[in-house]
Amino acid sequence: MSLSFEKIKKETETSSFKEVEYGDDIIRIRQYLPASEKYRIINAVAILGGAVNGKRDYFIEKTIFEKELVLHYSDIEIDNKERNNFYSVYDILYQSGIRDLVIDNIPDEEYEELASDCAETVKLMAEYAQSFAYIWNKLDEYIKTDLPQVLGKIGDNLPQWAEAISSQVENLDSEKVDRAAEAIGSILNTDNTFVETVQNQNKKEKNEEN
Repeated sequence: MSLSFEKIKKETETSSFKEVEYGDDIIRIRQYLPASEKYRIINAVAILGGAVNGKRDYFIEKTIFEKELVLHYSDIEIDNKERNNFYSVYDILYQSGIRDLVIDNIPDEEYEELASDCAETVKLMAEYAQSFAYIWNKLDEYIKTDLPQVLGKIGDNLPQWAEAISSQVENLDSEKVDRAAEAIGSILNTDNTFVETVQNQNKKEKNEEN
């Protein structure tokens, strides 16, 4: 008989908490945190710690990591408004001894793996943000300094280019132009309107020259 997933699920749910005393109260501490909640911890550290902007603050990263660790792994109730005051929440958790109590009762392997994953992810996000910022600064510098010079040179040369193009047009063989028009017209499978238009234009130019 094969092992059912439901049986594994029930056994995991009943063994995933550890109860510890805190004064007259009992705090239930998770022995394993779901991957989705671990991801929330890493995101909070990366965003609030400044990694996404390429400017890391290690003190803030440590404070947020430990605060989120305690609140995610324990069953301590806290509303969202208070939760966002991470400095004051951290101070209370630290001074009350709850921070150490919860962290000490998280399995070492669980804690070390999450801490390692968080540090590596935040590092990569910061490096990416710094690379993007560097490229953006270089682009901004080019737009402000080099690009106006390039456009200025193009503007200075436009009359010369226009004169050169005009001279080439004047020297075109009208018979070759007619044949080219016929070839293009056959490719486009038109009713020769295009061909007639070009040929008429050539005749008009010849008559004007005469």
